[in-house]
Amino acid sequence: MKKYLFLISLIVTSNFILGQTKECNCFAGIGSSENDKPSLIVELSNGVNLTVCGYKHKEISDKEIIISEFNIFDCKTGKSLAEYGAVRTCTVKFDSGKLFITELIGLHVGENWEWQLVPLSQEQITGKDEGVVISSPKCVYEKIDVPNAKVDKFMEEVQELKGKGYNKNHDLIMNKLTYLALNGNSKARNILTNFDTYFNCTPDGALAEQWSDAIWAVSWVKK
Repeated sequence: MKKYLFLISLIVTSNFILGQTKECNCFAGIGSSENDKPSLIVELSNGVNLTVCGYKHKEISDKEIIISEFNIFDCKTGKSLAEYGAVRTCTVKFDSGKLFITELIGLHVGENWEWQLVPLSQEQITGKDEGVVISSPKCVYEKIDVPNAKVDKFMEEVQELKGKGYNKNHDLIMNKLTYLALNGNSKARNILTNFDTYFNCTPDGALAEQWSDAIWAVSWVKK
């Protein structure tokens, strides 16, 4: 009898797991299609299942990944709850029954201007009743100090390039200006905002996209 009940329990459990797996697939959207394998599947505190589908760069743990060009879907309805394009990289982390999406920005930071992915903004998805609540994004950038001497030297170099037109290092210069502007440097912020007139060079192509992203990033931090 006990063996019989165990087999019934095993069959029911297996069917539940298979049904759940079948339900939590990817759907068509930015960076995903119905045939893709989810990068992450989570269950919110109210039992709503979410699937994260896109280009996974790194698996930090079984509950946290770094991903870009992705969608977060409601497993049951297939509805897209959040989506990020190819140029936006995020960490997606499941913790305490909530899903945290933290957007990262690549910056040259610190004493040696080392390139790092730095948290910029964050939103979270939580379960409520039988649905979900998506919070408004908030700024989570934390200042990373650089010695004043390094800042002064860089700003002197920028001053020497004023009005001289295109420079092959404009992408690096723009990145450093963005970092300093995020740190509250008003002079760097002003130069970044007026990049085209300051350097007498209108950014185009990849540099124009970088400029647009930089202005957007700086807008998250109060002057």
